[in-house]
Amino acid sequence: MIRRMVLCIAMTGWLVIPMAGCRDDDGAVTPDGAVSVDQGAKVDSGAVMDNGTPIDQGVISDQGAKVDSGASVDQGAKVDSGAVMDNGTPIDQGVIVDQAPTHVTFSGTVENAGTQSFIAGATVSVLNASPPNTTTSNAKGEFSLSVKIGSTVFLTVTSGSLLSSMEGFVVTAKPLSNLELIMVEGSFLDTLMTAAGLPKFDKSKGAVLVDFENPAGSGGESATLSASHAGSLALDSTGNPKKSSTLLAGGLSFLIFDNVATGTTTVTGSPAKCLPTYPTITSHPVNANTLLRVELNCK
Repeated sequence: MIRRMVLCIAMTGWLVIPMAGCRDDDGAVTPDGAVSVDQGAKVDSGAVMDNGTPIDQGVISDQGAKVDSGASVDQGAKVDSGAVMDNGTPIDQGVIVDQAPTHVTFSGTVENAGTQSFIAGATVSVLNASPPNTTTSNAKGEFSLSVKIGSTVFLTVTSGSLLSSMEGFVVTAKPLSNLELIMVEGSFLDTLMTAAGLPKFDKSKGAVLVDFENPAGSGGESATLSASHAGSLALDSTGNPKKSSTLLAGGLSFLIFDNVATGTTTVTGSPAKCLPTYPTITSHPVNANTLLRVELNCK
């Protein structure tokens, strides 16, 4: 999470009341009763006394304060910091640096969908980032990664023999927490495909999981990929995989597409209200031996 940084240089004042016979910086005797107020600003070298003698650059005086026998410092003088004084009142007592954040934090966990356990030591990275932007999940499967605001990123996860996984995000100034990046064993995916009557997963191809948020529950939601594939499956109310192009009544809210051709694909939801969570992501990369997750919201 990148935060706004404020650098404020406060200027404090001293009140100095010279006694009779005291001398100022240039050795001149300060008359009785002369008051020099320091607001922390140095008078420009161009400011002059009534008698025409330039004020010493080291003399500290309040803009507009009497320095000698009724003489005033030029009210338009600038202090050394560059702030302009207005009738003796500083316009700006300090410098405020207002920097909008450029990055935000994504955090969450990496999970094995087959065993429903967290994965330690998984590598989480931004696809094709230059320079590389990567981190590793801790013993609890937790990760945290800084990403650039305004960018579109695909987070990829790799861990041992598990299928790599990938998911796209559009980065706003709002941090994302509690992300759940899922992974599966190739053998687990094979089991699902075989049970549904689909071909075993080909590691030279990709798989696409389309997750429907806020489905009606009665089934019927579907998705169409522009990339070629070997079919799709849904899980019924008991968790059994069935070859299907739509969600099943009372079943789980996702479809898995088998053996998707590598390259890129679009994902179009049906009914029409099932729209991408990130509508500006119109094309998704499909990589070999990788499970791509795409979220559609049917609210």
